[in-house]
Amino acid sequence: MTTIHVKRAAVAVLLLTTACSTGTPSEDPAPPPATPPADRIRTDGLVVFHVNDGQPVLTFHDVGDGGQHTQVDLSGLVGGDLNMDAMQASHFAFTPDFRRAAYEGASGVHVGVLDDAEWAYTPTALLEAENTFNGGTPTLERPQFSPDGAELWMVAAGQRDSETETVLGVDVTNTAVGDLQEKGEVPAGAVPRWQTQPGRQPALTHITDVWDITDNGDLAVASGVHTTSDGLDYLELGGDIVPLNFVGDGEGRWFAPPGGISGMTEQTTVEAFDLEVGGEPTNVRTVASGGAVEGFWPDPAGDRLIIQANDASFYEAPLTGPGAAAPSLLFEELLFEGPAAAGELGVMDGVIALAQPR
Repeated sequence: MTTIHVKRAAVAVLLLTTACSTGTPSEDPAPPPATPPADRIRTDGLVVFHVNDGQPVLTFHDVGDGGQHTQVDLSGLVGGDLNMDAMQASHFAFTPDFRRAAYEGASGVHVGVLDDAEWAYTPTALLEAENTFNGGTPTLERPQFSPDGAELWMVAAGQRDSETETVLGVDVTNTAVGDLQEKGEVPAGAVPRWQTQPGRQPALTHITDVWDITDNGDLAVASGVHTTSDGLDYLELGGDIVPLNFVGDGEGRWFAPPGGISGMTEQTTVEAFDLEVGGEPTNVRTVASGGAVEGFWPDPAGDRLIIQANDASFYEAPLTGPGAAAPSLLFEELLFEGPAAAGELGVMDGVIALAQPR
């Protein structure tokens, strides 16, 4: 088994230390409040990744009118440690509630927690690979949070001529992050599951292998892309479908333009369909048609599909009932305030998620 040494750096005001076995237990930090503070900022709605003058921010927008209710600064988490392939959403992992974040920088993985008072992610740890092994210099990259947000896992990459890479994990719920623990092996180049989502896929990356963290805290790996006769690509992970060029709502419904999502051609139709592993789409029905589509996101809470047209307007398409397949206008464009209002969204900017209230 390969031994990977990892060093942890102290950042900001939090001392990143590991208690030594001296016979005297370390003093535990004060427990957090039993209930969230009344002024806890909202992190729901349409989530937009935005780079303003080189500084990354997230903005959160009401689905009903596009109004911005929250803007969160990511620049403190980055700390000037720019990734070599520019600033993009695929460098940032978030917990489902967006209360914690991780950033893949050139020197390692930065970990941060949302500070409601500062409207920013405060850095709590920088995880770095310390030594070389087997002739290569390891780098920590491709982070992913566990479903409950308690652990952060990442890949130790860079082992020369290796067909596999080691996944490491650490508990991030304490102010003092402990030692990274080996969680298993994945095929070299495998991406975490969240990087398969439209708007969050790494640029210029052909995805063939995916890893994920199960609800039980186990490592799961999917390899080998399935392609339907009409061009829908997916992987099978524990009997579940992991779509690569279409999206799902978590309720067994799938959505895509005919032939799958593509950034190379204009797409004017979105279809809903059923799909089983190894099968072909069935029960195909049109959800929206007639105009160029920029993106779309299932909204299970509203039993609808939120659609962004290429003119920046947003629509809703009910998925059941008499209004099904009849999209209606929600708002003309997303509204930005503060620093994010300085200009239009750039090439690397855009909606990365539809976050549900928590």
